[in-house]
Amino acid sequence: MSADGTGIPADVALREAAERALPLLGIDAERLGPVAPGATTFAVDLVGGGRLALRLRPVVDADEGRVHGRAAWAQALAMAGVDVATPWTGPAGEEQVLLPGLAPDEQLRASATWWCEGEGVTDLDADRARALGATAARMHEQASGWAAPEGAFAELLDPLAGYPELLTGALGDPRDVAVVETSLELAQTALSRAREHEVHVVHGDLRPDALLWQSGRDRPWVVDLDDAVLAPAAHDLAVATFALRRSPDDDAPTALLAGYASVRPLPPLDDATFEGLLAGRQLHLTSSLLASSTSALRPEVEAYLAATLVRLRTFLDDGVLDPRLTAQG
Repeated sequence: MSADGTGIPADVALREAAERALPLLGIDAERLGPVAPGATTFAVDLVGGGRLALRLRPVVDADEGRVHGRAAWAQALAMAGVDVATPWTGPAGEEQVLLPGLAPDEQLRASATWWCEGEGVTDLDADRARALGATAARMHEQASGWAAPEGAFAELLDPLAGYPELLTGALGDPRDVAVVETSLELAQTALSRAREHEVHVVHGDLRPDALLWQSGRDRPWVVDLDDAVLAPAAHDLAVATFALRRSPDDDAPTALLAGYASVRPLPPLDDATFEGLLAGRQLHLTSSLLASSTSALRPEVEAYLAATLVRLRTFLDDGVLDPRLTAQG
């Protein structure tokens, strides 16, 4: 598959972009290779020892302040004892560089962090879920007393996190529209209530597979702060709980909260408010899928939209958001 009109395969074009980024970031590399076929992350072995993870991402936010803010938070987390991939800074202070993208009007942002061993894990058992909760608490404890650079992080003010509300337009049945509208109102109320207690920088996408887990190591590595946002601490817990409710280990969601509470107090929210945050997560995921889908993905989108309606109806009826439910129940 060609990356653009030049006929250059995408994997070749990505490697060439990574090679161009190395000297611009002040990286003296001995070896460079993608972490997987077609990946936009490259392992870089340094001359003299050491390894970096070089990431190429399309530029969707050209604000340099936000790039610097995420790097500053990573450094601050590391100093506070959180296991986080610390950013590479070149000899002249280089944190990131912009490159021509694969498409004519696209730009790529290249940045690097020091390498962390491990792999993403979708299903966590109770022990790892407890470790995830403790890691979230350590991040929040640091962030609660940290002065973030002004303007470096967006603020989470609505459950859809800035995505357009496309769900009601994708539905034909007025009863389905009413389910979405009522759920969105409850999710917005829950977010507003959560914001009354504590707002600071949070991870923003604290799914188990967004971290790296290493065999024999009881704490995960935080490797990606791209979704860091100013939000209630409970937002991270809701994102993680949504993922863990799909885990084969039924004790994982409870263990997550226990791990958090072992480091710092849980956010003082009632069950209805927390479930409202989970409903917001469901609405956010569905909105992002609708906003980015193509005609080729139509069957998957329709299936996910149907599952979303089942989950939201159950939420409205029983007060619990169950992400395991499908259109078949």
